[in-house]
Amino acid sequence: GDTVSIEDGPLKGFVGEVKEINQAAQKAKISTVMFGRNTDVEVEFSQIEKIDASLAEEMQKTEE
Repeated sequence: GDTVSIEDGPLKGFVGEVKEINQAAQKAKISTVMFGRNTDVEVEFSQIEKIDASLAEEMQKTEE
């Protein structure tokens, strides 16, 4: 349920919410908005950074 920013890879700059964690594979399933629709993506732990929810709201407003 934490809000994260994707910091590396093809989805860099996207913000989303953690839906699932796979410790064994060191990956997380993130729900983010792409093309106006919620989309689940799988990223490695090293690609994401936890951010404050209010910062996430501000980042999404600037993208619109």
